[in-house]
Amino acid sequence: MYLRGLIILCLHLATICGIYIDNDDGTTREIKMSVRDKNKIAKQMLTAWGIRRPGSRGVDPDSYLSLFMASAYKFHTDDLEDEIRFNPSYSDLDSKTTYFGYDRKLRGVLDHDFDVIVAFEPKHIVTDTPLTDALGSNLAEIDFSNEDTDYPYELVHAGLYFAVDSDADFSVKNVQLYYTVADEIIKMPSGVSFPINDTNFVAFNVSKIVEGWMRHPEMSRRLYVRITDNKGKSRPLDGLLSHLHAFGVGFFIEGDEYYKNRHPRDAGFLEDDDANEIDDGTSSTPIPDGPIDVIAPPRTDTCRKRALFIDFSDLGWTDFIVAPHGYRANYCAGGCPFPLDGIYHPTNHALFQTLVHLLHKNVTGEALCAPTMMDKSMSLLFLDKNQVRIKKYADMSVTECGCQ
Repeated sequence: MYLRGLIILCLHLATICGIYIDNDDGTTREIKMSVRDKNKIAKQMLTAWGIRRPGSRGVDPDSYLSLFMASAYKFHTDDLEDEIRFNPSYSDLDSKTTYFGYDRKLRGVLDHDFDVIVAFEPKHIVTDTPLTDALGSNLAEIDFSNEDTDYPYELVHAGLYFAVDSDADFSVKNVQLYYTVADEIIKMPSGVSFPINDTNFVAFNVSKIVEGWMRHPEMSRRLYVRITDNKGKSRPLDGLLSHLHAFGVGFFIEGDEYYKNRHPRDAGFLEDDDANEIDDGTSSTPIPDGPIDVIAPPRTDTCRKRALFIDFSDLGWTDFIVAPHGYRANYCAGGCPFPLDGIYHPTNHALFQTLVHLLHKNVTGEALCAPTMMDKSMSLLFLDKNQVRIKKYADMSVTECGCQ
């Protein structure tokens, strides 16, 4: 219903709105509309997808965080060719992520599927805090106190990732991670290293720690890092931290709380003024006497899948939607003539409803052309304030239509 209203609105209006529909000849045509209504539709789509449009571009995320998320996006959409294309504003990320060692080293960590990946940077990495002084020398504090962990999702896995500039005189293998319990500092198990093109990353499993942060928001959200030499001895951090990049990544699934807290879709501007009118049956056509001609005349607009493409660039989303550049939604349209043979994939109910409609046209409507099969989920890679997210959306593209 949402797409149907969107198409009707577009057809009656006049600027490119980023929506392209079937031209019935194997091509598509651009829909024109006013800027005002284009912005309305864009807002409704973001609301439906649970995305907050940033007020301004702001500060770009850390380049290594962006590199990781672009690679993760491509890795998880490698069987969906259309989704791999990045918006032109982020084409450099596409060219820098041609090899991802994630599958080989980290896939076993994730025993579950996920709906959302959230990547975020720490507030700062500093030395000379009272706690680092008390815990020992050559220790830096990684502060995530700026990160809101009140997510309406269930955590599957959380990792803390490090990368090192190519001109640094140490590598990610020299990074050691610590956490605290009371006054005791505890070293984390060694991280797992993996490459993205020519850059090496190391990942530490911090799932239990982040679960604690989510359950107890009042907890201190700090971890600690040391950099060692090749013999395992800690090194002074002066001049080293500027080459060290750290970011957290959480993998989540959407539980019941997400759907309870999700904002309702406001599609009021698409509503039909006559939508609430009810047919009381007083205008129904009497059942005719004599034989009934149940063979409908041939129709050229029979039920089938039609093209519908949403271009995110034309919608003005290039500042925060990194990938894909758009997606093929498609839609179903056309009549469901009797007899409904197999090409229309009719349900038994559709067959029965069609027969009743032939006998008494105002008692029931015709069977309707609707999706009978949807494609795999679509994934979006986008910026959300100080975070970078990958989010999956199910049932976004029609692959087959039928009469129901």
